Amino acid sequence: VLSEGKVFGARYYCVEPVGGNWIEMEEWCIQTFGEAAEVWDLKDDTYIWPECGRWYKNDRKFWFRNEKDRDWFIIKWNA
Repeated sequence: VLSEGKVFGARYYCVEPVGGNWIEMEEWCIQTFGEAAEVWDLKDDTYIWPECGRWYKNDRKFWFRNEKDRDWFIIKWNA
């Protein structure tokens, strides 16, 4: 399922996989795009807003900052 969302005001291209192995998809994303960004960063015992990351995983979705990254995910896992 494809959708769009906002993280810190920036547009993200989302994929909510139906079926498949979430762990394998997550590992592939890490190998391909680097570690997932975190929504919260604990610093000095207070939460701060981090910069927009390349990708996130949240709410049963993969959130990609770049549409091209989302498209690569679809190509890989829709085969």
